[in-house]
Amino acid sequence: SYADRFADELGLAPLAGGFKQRMGELAKEERMIKSDPNLSGPQKRAELDAIRQERIELAKDLINERAGR
Repeated sequence: SYADRFADELGLAPLAGGFKQRMGELAKEERMIKSDPNLSGPQKRAELDAIRQERIELAKDLINERAGR
């Protein structure tokens, strides 16, 4: 059946949905930081670096979850 053939992919659907949502939130945060006139350059860089690191970790988690199935 379809569910049997694609069980792994179907099992990842909730994780992928959460991944997409969080990535969207991070993009929104990034835009807000870039346009914030009250943050200095170094403050913006630190915040943007933290967002980049979170994106990397989210992607690694998704890859590891998929590899584990």
